Amino acid sequence: MKNYTRDYLKGVLREYPSLEKEIHKRRESILNPDSMRVDENTGGIRGSEVGRPTEAVAVKIMDDEGINNLLMHKNAIEITLSQFNKDVQNVVKLRYFEQLCQADVSEQLGLTVAAIRVSENAFLNRLARKLKLMG
Repeated sequence: MKNYTRDYLKGVLREYPSLEKEIHKRRESILNPDSMRVDENTGGIRGSEVGRPTEAVAVKIMDDEGINNLLMHKNAIEITLSQFNKDVQNVVKLRYFEQLCQADVSEQLGLTVAAIRVSENAFLNRLARKLKLMG
């Protein structure tokens, strides 16, 4: 795996604990914009109000690339975690969600640093494939 892919995945994993909050925040910003005016007039001079504001907001939320990206990361992490045993799950949670170093994780779980590294690599490789970052 390329270093930039590994770094990207590590960043995604560190952000996982706050993903739900970020998704909620993005949805709220769409639901409560400063202005609900949308220019539906494609050739005229004046803009107009959205005919069905609720429908327009729903479409905006569904089409929001940021929300979709966050949801994709969240789901990929959860699915990938579920595919591993408790030891690997605990390694990932302690290393990335709680941001502990390998030595601290090793001490807490009673595993060698080498075992921590192997667990991390296996998880990162599977997550990269899940997110289609490598073949």
